[in-house]
Amino acid sequence: MPPPASGDICNIFIAGIGGTGVSTLAGILIMAARVDGIAGTAVNQTGLSQKNGGVTSQIRLARDQSLDGHMVRLPSHEADLLIGCDAVVAANDMVLGLLNKTQSRAILNDNIDPVGVAGVGIGSIVDMPLVMTRLGTAMNPDHIVRWAISSLANQLLGSTTSSNIIMLGWALQKGFIPLGIDAVEAALRLNGTSLENNLAALRWGRLLAHAPDKLFACLDTITTIPQNETALINPDKANAYFTAQLTSYQNAAYAGRYYKTIESVAAAENKVSPGYINLTEAVARALYKLMAYKDEYEVARLFVAEDFQARMAAQFEGDFNGP
Repeated sequence: MPPPASGDICNIFIAGIGGTGVSTLAGILIMAARVDGIAGTAVNQTGLSQKNGGVTSQIRLARDQSLDGHMVRLPSHEADLLIGCDAVVAANDMVLGLLNKTQSRAILNDNIDPVGVAGVGIGSIVDMPLVMTRLGTAMNPDHIVRWAISSLANQLLGSTTSSNIIMLGWALQKGFIPLGIDAVEAALRLNGTSLENNLAALRWGRLLAHAPDKLFACLDTITTIPQNETALINPDKANAYFTAQLTSYQNAAYAGRYYKTIESVAAAENKVSPGYINLTEAVARALYKLMAYKDEYEVARLFVAEDFQARMAAQFEGDFNGP
């Protein structure tokens, strides 16, 4: 059931990090409201967005009345919907003060970026249990839905850039946002950026809300998963994949050092905890990042790689040049 509106006003809070389209999502909602003939206001806080800092948007929509005379920011404890594009930012103190034990609903991106203590400021490493504990003090935990949105976007569309639109589609289908689907699609067309991807993301989000089992059944037939994402999703393939990448990065001897290190870690972990690969997986990713340091030469190599060129050609038409 949709959350009860506060005085016939729907209060939406979007939390994310810089560069992931939080402000764009707010703009799409306001444009869709205009297309739909209802009142809408938004306040964006960008802060340290250029350094992966927290970015938030506070949106108020009113179908049956004007917003004249009402405050632009969300009143305390009157948020109807929290869209947690970044779960860490969604659990900060300011957000908690806007949530309500009975009326607030939330959808969270279960993929947490490695931001440490940023956005929460309580001196602890942030993980999803901590996020849920904090949100659970301010709202009903049963009203919180979590999906690995970034991973889904990668598998469905080949990148994470449309993650926020998938979450928007989910909220629209659930009836948590008082806007028509046609109005939101019109706003996406007016925005004009990555139109086909965003329209597809909106529809995938609606399917996620309506029939998630059908969406996950589709994943086996979708071939847009990048090779590096396959390695991360299937840890057993990570060693071979990262070894091949390091061979391209430098040479076979350099890659061999990596391979032997990971094999020794895997053997040690299996001896202590048979069947477990948590430590091996963490070491494989961390050591690869250390050994494949992205200096300007590595960035240039990646830009001219055939798979990168193929992805660019799939997203853009006509002649284009890399940076």
